[in-house]
Amino acid sequence: MLNKVFLIGNLTRDPDLKYTPNGTPRAQLSLAVPYRTRRESGEWGEETQFVNVVAWRQQAEFAHTYLNKGRQVLVEGRLTVRSFTGQDGAKRTVYEVLAERITFVGPRPAAEGAPGETAEGAPEETPAESEGPDVLGDVG
Repeated sequence: MLNKVFLIGNLTRDPDLKYTPNGTPRAQLSLAVPYRTRRESGEWGEETQFVNVVAWRQQAEFAHTYLNKGRQVLVEGRLTVRSFTGQDGAKRTVYEVLAERITFVGPRPAAEGAPGETAEGAPEETPAESEGPDVLGDVG
């Protein structure tokens, strides 16, 4: 069986870094992924899918340090599903990508610097590491 996801898109907001009670870093990212689709008229158009991404440990620290809203990245990971009961008592299901590797793609957004400029001291990609905990709960 195979559970592998590759996405290229732009961050819709700055990564949100939090720590588990035992001090493990966890970052949440939101990625806008455009794709082409054929409309009813037969013409091609572009639509966007918004995908939640979770990064742990070094991946989380990398995301928090070097990534910000608008940055184009390649995320390699796996699809995860978790369920929980909301404050209103309703059961909720969340689909997200657990990042195994995050890589810069394209130039920095204009607000960050000159086109094609890379983040000083930033690695081109984060090293692959072991995945996050088996149970993905909310982190305070």
